[in-house]
Formats: sequence, C-alpha cells, structure tokens
Amino acid sequence: MTGTPHDDRFDASPRQKRPAEAEIDSSTTGDDPSRRSPAQLDTSSLIEAGRSTLLVVDVQERFVPAMHEIEPVVANIERLARAAGLFDIPIVASEQVPQKLGPTLPSLAELLPPSVAKSKFSAAELLGGPPQDHSRETERPQVVLCGIETHVCILQTAVELAERDRLPVVVVDATTSRTPASHAAALARLQQLGVTLATTEMVLFEWLRDAAHPAFREVSRLIR
Repeated sequence: MTGTPHDDRFDASPRQKRPAEAEIDSSTTGDDPSRRSPAQLDTSSLIEAGRSTLLVVDVQERFVPAMHEIEPVVANIERLARAAGLFDIPIVASEQVPQKLGPTLPSLAELLPPSVAKSKFSAAELLGGPPQDHSRETERPQVVLCGIETHVCILQTAVELAERDRLPVVVVDATTSRTPASHAAALARLQQLGVTLATTEMVLFEWLRDAAHPAFREVSRLIR
C-alpha cells in the first residue's frame, strides 16, 4: 500500500540497537532469573492446584440478566467452584455494591464462602498484599478469575493482580459482558498485556494433572 510509513518493528533485516534496547540486552544483564519478577518467571507454567486461589467476581442477581449468554458462564463458574472444593483450593467471592446489584446468585452462593462487598471495580485487594511489593511471597500466586464483567471488573482485577506480583488466569468461558464485543475486546487486551487465558476444562485438567488422581472421576463428571 502506498503512502504507508515504514515500521521497523516488522523489518527482518539487521539493524543497530537503540540505546534503550542495549540497556536491557541479555548480554548486559546476564538474563539473570533472580532479577525477574515472579510474574516474569512463572507465566508459562501450568495452573497448579496447590498454588491457586479461585476468585469469583460479582455474579449477582440484578446484574446477571443483562449479561450475554450468561447460562453457560454460570454453569462453568459452578464447575470451577465444585472442583476447587475437591482440590482444597481457597475461594474468594466479591459483590459489587450489593445494595444496588443484589446478592450472589443463590445456586452459586451455596458453593462459595460469604462474599465480600466492594465498590471498586477491581477485586484485587480482596487477596491482600500491597501493590508492587516484590518482596512479598505467597504460596498461592496463581489467581483463577471468573465472573462478570470481562471488560470492567475482570480486566481491572487481572491487571492489578499482576501489579501485585500475582499470576492472574482469566477463564474465558467463565466470564462474560453485556455485549460480545466488550468481552472479545477485553480478552484481546488482556492477552496483549501478557495475562494468561484459559478455558474451564484447561483449568480443571491442569489442577488434576494425572488420570490416576483420586478426584479424576468426580472432575470428569463435572464436564459431562
């Protein structure tokens, strides 16, 4: 196409490194793993039951009817909650301004601990830990995120969790928004930001890891 400015990001030919690039080159840093944040070290790892927390965000009575294709989303959230119980994975649940949006759906609430009310869109604070406290260690850095809405509370929660050195995992078929476009845009943006995306079955089988696991039959029943 004529008139299109050349973008050297897509140029495969050799070029001189800019000063900023030279500063972060592995030859100058030694690419020392100890100097990376926990998120940089672990984003490629599988989701582990012993390192996970399930965070269920704002699945509330007056909020749910406005969501796009909410029934399969709620069913998948219930699967995640039941599986978390099988693996002794802690569950945290939030409610956005419950005096206006109502309580958590009763069918889901019976699978969850009491929900924590919030007014902020992000639910990251429910898991504790100050932002950017890189010295803070947790035995459960992975946070499996489900609920609504993807482009507001889920996205903001995932970003703030990453800022707190947690490893958010957004479950794409256990989240939704009022419109498909908002849901899709949020997932695209999260992927650009480096947040891990997964499906419900991916999470369940990564928690399970082995067909010899004692919970295999029960987990298999959850997805039939």
